[in-house]
Amino acid sequence: MSLSALHLNGLGFAWPGQAPLFSDVTAVFSPGWTAIIGDNGIGKTTLTALMTGRDGLKPASGSIDPDPASGTLVTAWCPQEVTREPDGLEEFSQDWSSEAIDLRTRLDIGDDWPWRFDSLSGGEKKRLQLACALNKRPDLLLLDEPTNHLDLPSRRRLTQVLQGFRGIGVLISHDRVVLDALATSCLFLTRVHGASGTVTTGRQISGNYSQAHAQLVSDGAAQSRLVEQAGRQVRQLAGMEDAARRATAHAESRKSGAGLDPRDHDARARHKLAHMTDADAAGARAGARAQSRLRRAEQNKNALVEPAHRYDADVAEFFSVVEPSHRRVLAQLPAGSLDCGTGYPDLLIGPNDHIGLTGANGAGKTSLVHRLLEKGVEKDVPVLVLPQECGPEETAAAMERLRALPPDDRGRVLSGYARLNSDPDRLLGGAAPSPGELRKLLLCLGILADPPALIVADEPTNHLDLASVEALGAALAAFRGAVLLVSHDEAFLDACTQIRWEIDTDADGGNRLSVRL
Repeated sequence: MSLSALHLNGLGFAWPGQAPLFSDVTAVFSPGWTAIIGDNGIGKTTLTALMTGRDGLKPASGSIDPDPASGTLVTAWCPQEVTREPDGLEEFSQDWSSEAIDLRTRLDIGDDWPWRFDSLSGGEKKRLQLACALNKRPDLLLLDEPTNHLDLPSRRRLTQVLQGFRGIGVLISHDRVVLDALATSCLFLTRVHGASGTVTTGRQISGNYSQAHAQLVSDGAAQSRLVEQAGRQVRQLAGMEDAARRATAHAESRKSGAGLDPRDHDARARHKLAHMTDADAAGARAGARAQSRLRRAEQNKNALVEPAHRYDADVAEFFSVVEPSHRRVLAQLPAGSLDCGTGYPDLLIGPNDHIGLTGANGAGKTSLVHRLLEKGVEKDVPVLVLPQECGPEETAAAMERLRALPPDDRGRVLSGYARLNSDPDRLLGGAAPSPGELRKLLLCLGILADPPALIVADEPTNHLDLASVEALGAALAAFRGAVLLVSHDEAFLDACTQIRWEIDTDADGGNRLSVRL
């Protein structure tokens, strides 16, 4: 069918036994691309599941029009995780229509890829997932972090393909370049403070990410100023109401004769004949007006909401505590041990080296890291390894490890976790961490349990929200040991590394690695 728009009407959702994940989300998704922006764990992926009826999820409140349960829409979803074999893989492998051939060509997909999915690199798997989703020719296409694992040329190719999509596209991404190139509207999921506490709600703003985010920040600052002004007015009126109440009490005391000498019969007689003065009556009226104005001001203040502030403690304070190793070399790989031809020099990692490893998809970055960990790390050097993807087993093990920590150590881990822009209360409440939250939890657990001399992370910014990418960069920059990061995010690497290992592929298909400072 041809879908003119998808409507979310006051949508709310809560997992069983937990506080609402979000409330009162209202938005309109029109043909083109709408970005869903929000912190890790705030409910972005869950919202897309509700929009498609995936996993049988249904809203706790509100409605979706058209109802995903009606079966009238062709929907396609591309998940974050590259380990998941894409829906429609078999159909795509056998589809040689002009449209399918065009997808293969534009996304640079090998003809044999559908038959060897498990052997593909992360970037190759992601491109094949995207091709299978697009090949369904959906009315509604939902992409969750589509640029994870993709090198720069692949991101550019993907952006060009997605710009030609004519249905309703929903995009969750931390890639600002892609967001600005595709999105014409942004739905921000944000936590706000109000009279009923902190809740997560949505706000839709027209424009690409940079435009919409600037508007959100400006409006948030204006709203905070309104809340501050309302608070000052309440405090001022409370003081006026208190002064009027004291004046009225004093007038009542004088009327009652309190303080008169019982033996002063003349004074008591004069008081008995006295009436309330005009000043007393005016004071009473002023007191009533002050009470009324105070009630209105309190109601106005309670009706206002303001953005919930992120935990803004110094990230470096937590992650700079590890002392660097006294070894001169933590890991080394002589060129001859790589079995990669003559294109690789001797590789060394010193105790303070912060290294970024870059290269095209399929160039062998992950293989190089595996060889380094297997053969190159010196004996007894403690290493923290953060893999590209983690499954349910790793999630369960991390949560069990957190629960088993002594209270002081658990508090320190959660303090670091909060500094990386995540909410410890959700973990303590039993909520399973999202992929991005899990990555941050593993980092904090690893540094606390056995402080590493070397951190090795493969695509560490995958699954992270924009603010978390910045926080992670600051944390790794402050880490006083050695770091080896595989990433396609040049801005992230510039923030936390000083040495670059670059793998280039020559015209003959051979790989060559260069080292630069």
